[in-house]
Amino acid sequence: MARGTVKKTGTEIPGVRKATRTYPDGRQVVKYEVQIKDALGKLRHVGSYDTKEAARRASVTARADVQAGTYVARSAGAVRFADVAEDWLASPHVRGLKPSTRHSYRVIYDKHCAPLQRVHVGRLGYAEVSRLVGELMTAYAPSTVRHVVHVLRCVFDHAVRSGYLRANPAREVAKPKMTSRRAEIVLQPPDVERIVAAIPDAPGDRPDRWRLLVELAVGSGCRAGELAGLRVRCLDTAARLLVVEETSQEISGKITLGTPKSKAGYRTVDDLDPDLCRRLAAHVDGMAPDEFVFGYGDQPYRVNDFNKRVWRPLMVRLGMPGVRFHDLRHFNASAMLLLTNGDVQYVSRRLGHSRPSITLDVYGHVLAHQSRNVSAAFAELRATARQQVATAEPTPARPAASTTGPIAGGVVDLAAYRRRKTG
Repeated sequence: MARGTVKKTGTEIPGVRKATRTYPDGRQVVKYEVQIKDALGKLRHVGSYDTKEAARRASVTARADVQAGTYVARSAGAVRFADVAEDWLASPHVRGLKPSTRHSYRVIYDKHCAPLQRVHVGRLGYAEVSRLVGELMTAYAPSTVRHVVHVLRCVFDHAVRSGYLRANPAREVAKPKMTSRRAEIVLQPPDVERIVAAIPDAPGDRPDRWRLLVELAVGSGCRAGELAGLRVRCLDTAARLLVVEETSQEISGKITLGTPKSKAGYRTVDDLDPDLCRRLAAHVDGMAPDEFVFGYGDQPYRVNDFNKRVWRPLMVRLGMPGVRFHDLRHFNASAMLLLTNGDVQYVSRRLGHSRPSITLDVYGHVLAHQSRNVSAAFAELRATARQQVATAEPTPARPAASTTGPIAGGVVDLAAYRRRKTG
């Protein structure tokens, strides 16, 4: 059947035009088309309507959505979730993040968001996203699911800003609570001494490399990546301090040098052990300022390789499977809290935490353990005070309390006091 000819004429309503289609048999069909310009000035087709009044209402609604920033073009329904996600991963915001963060976002998207990738983003709502998160909660730890929800929210936020959605369907999906966290391993001083004594020699001309690495982790509380990125010029053995300004991470088998975890990560860790500093000075003797303290010339050591070949086999041999290199940082933080009587501000700065509250969240159990000993310490304090009182010289008797005036027998006579004031 022939399509007929179409004649389009304007109307008194802005953005609405009359489209009359005439067929060869003389039959005519009249529609009213609505077009508007979006926030970027691009002409968008809103739809075709049977009556002028319906077209007017659609035009008003679409213009209001453009003004509110919630207008969604009809063509947005053909955009897949994968297209939006790739645009977000390539956006300036994500490209400006640390390489490790970008890599983690990519891994989360590829591994956990696969069921949504081929679906048109306009068809995804709260029910679909909530169902995916619920399925992930049955197979993965809460911490992993929380990361997935964060990525989903970011991708859908990008879809909203791009004009593909009116609202973020993942914004109302609750993150699971951290109820199955890893059991906290608190190393004791004898455990640390066993580890230090059992560290094997490193290959090459500096066999004490790994032992010094572990001892510095214990004494400084630095992260593994911060120690891997430590250069000779950032280690002052005479002043017994080190400066954290660079990190080394291994991403997909490639070593990447970067900045500390946060702004607070740029810090100076002082008051290191004198004997450790003496041995570190001998270790770096003859090395160039830009060489890595525990690396090989201008190449830092591989953290993953050290964990696989040295640390984990050692922990199994010592009967401490599950103990991580990062637990040495926990040991340092716990010891610092005890030695400084709970000075959270100092310990937070030393560890490179952005807020003292993070220190309390992670290591508050140490202070809680201290609080359980408060009653015993208080009893000991009172016993010492009683002993001092018993052995002290008798003090002169205090003068007797006045029996007249506003203070009689040690009790304030307010009526007498007021009479004297008004006198």
